[in-house]
Amino acid sequence: MKASFTQEDLERSLRILSGISIKQSLTPLLTNYLIECNEDGCTIRANNLNCALEVALPAKVEVSGSVCVDGGLLTALISKISKQSTITLDVQKGIMKVISPDVSVTLKIVSSEEFPSTPLPSDTFTFSLPVGQFSELLKMVEFAASSSDIKPEIAAVCLWRNETDETLVSVATDSFRLAELKKKINVPQGFPKILIPIKNVVDMVKILSNFTPEESCECGVSEHLLRVSLPKTTLMVRHIDGAFPDYQRIIPQETVSKVTCLKSDVEDILKLSSVVSNSVRKLTVSLNSEVGMVVKTENDEKGSIEGVIKGALEGEEYTFALNEQYLIEGISKIHSDVLIFTISPKKPLTIRGKDTPDFTYLIMPMQA
Repeated sequence: MKASFTQEDLERSLRILSGISIKQSLTPLLTNYLIECNEDGCTIRANNLNCALEVALPAKVEVSGSVCVDGGLLTALISKISKQSTITLDVQKGIMKVISPDVSVTLKIVSSEEFPSTPLPSDTFTFSLPVGQFSELLKMVEFAASSSDIKPEIAAVCLWRNETDETLVSVATDSFRLAELKKKINVPQGFPKILIPIKNVVDMVKILSNFTPEESCECGVSEHLLRVSLPKTTLMVRHIDGAFPDYQRIIPQETVSKVTCLKSDVEDILKLSSVVSNSVRKLTVSLNSEVGMVVKTENDEKGSIEGVIKGALEGEEYTFALNEQYLIEGISKIHSDVLIFTISPKKPLTIRGKDTPDFTYLIMPMQA
């Protein structure tokens, strides 16, 4: 195999491929990229058995062929070569020469015959949406997914179609908190719930970050695969079987207390409370008709902090406790200057932004 590329094309392609997470403990072959060149151009593939990624790029191909080479090593090397260079990959006698006007490097290669094949799904449902919206659907909720694989159905992001308001919904929970985002996207009726393991979601977000928010991506869903087609790039992601919790029944439909306050005031108090909070991260919140909310953190070894978050209370005064870290992480995702907290006894705290009603965040209360 012998082919030439511009440094910019090759570096960008390798950067996209680096979004696939590879553990060194896995089969060594999976740390490699498969490079295939023919008269139509070149494709480079990465595969970690959970995600398969293929990137096409223009090339001047002198000799067709394929080769496997260490992906991380090749990526690091190409990034160090001058941006204006033409780079030639020349495979001969068990090695690959990487040749530019200023440098020639020899890399060891392995046979491409055992590299995992890219699955070819038969899509049951397809839909298109801007990259920015798809990325947001994943990034806004991924933090709430469980980090444990004990229950795979919650160590995942769930995508489903809400037939009532015809939105595409992403949701994640670890059973202690839950994040949900809705987007008005034209998704076919009957679209099934799919569970994407959180480790795959992390890779997807990295890969999508290489494209502009306005670029379009087409998604296709088959029995076990989600196909994401991007400009010159195709990503195959495994989704899993399982029943995601029927979370809608725990979202309070009626509330006893509601507080409206500035997000900046909440953030300021949380910065202070985190100084003395203990490993439990317990934060006691008292809804107060005169000031809005009074929050308190206690630590037997360090002391305590009590502060006021000014706001307007509608409804009853009420005291509850919650995990401070869950609150910090949740409000960081809300892009609104004004937050709305609603709660009822023995129900989760619900937080929304005044300007972002399509994002809902729930935190289960702790014992006060």
